[in-house]
Amino acid sequence: MRGFLMPRLFEHAAVHNVYGPAHRKAKYPKADWAFLVQVARNVAAAFDTIHAHGHVIGDVNQGNVLVGSTALVRLIDCDSFQIAAGNTQFPCEVGVPHFSAPELLRAQSFRDVQRNVHHDNFALAVLMFHLLFMGRHPFAGVYCGAEDMPIERAIKEFRYAFGAQAAACQMARPPGSVGPEIVSPSWRVCSSTLFAGT
Repeated sequence: MRGFLMPRLFEHAAVHNVYGPAHRKAKYPKADWAFLVQVARNVAAAFDTIHAHGHVIGDVNQGNVLVGSTALVRLIDCDSFQIAAGNTQFPCEVGVPHFSAPELLRAQSFRDVQRNVHHDNFALAVLMFHLLFMGRHPFAGVYCGAEDMPIERAIKEFRYAFGAQAAACQMARPPGSVGPEIVSPSWRVCSSTLFAGT
């Protein structure tokens, strides 16, 4: 028999327990802004490690990143990673639309797209946004048009609700939400470039 033994992660919880204020208060009562920033940095470092080995996470979502009380992160549900082994690619055929880049959402199926690190980096930016903006999604704003604006459509159409161009996209930040002024100007430029396609 072959296999391996994985440690049980007693002291870890899914990342959505960190970015949701009510869950964070219950599970991470000492978590402050520095803790949120450290979690974001650690998630980015974990992604970078995977990418440095030639692999792509692919199915990034709020359930496959676990966070410990010291901001240490662990990636789980790795069976859907896109793995490169020599000349063979084992594709990632699944995904969560709310964490998927616009070009992935335009595809007929996740199975039809060869993933790359840019797709992961888009999802990473969404996770970081959730962490720093109290659980908000960058595309979950108030749409000023007549019909509904599902998040998936807003992503495809670059309707970034927190950017300088939000009004031109008929979007506004949700009432009572934290604004982009809480992050550095360089972060605002990067997020606007990524989420608004500018």
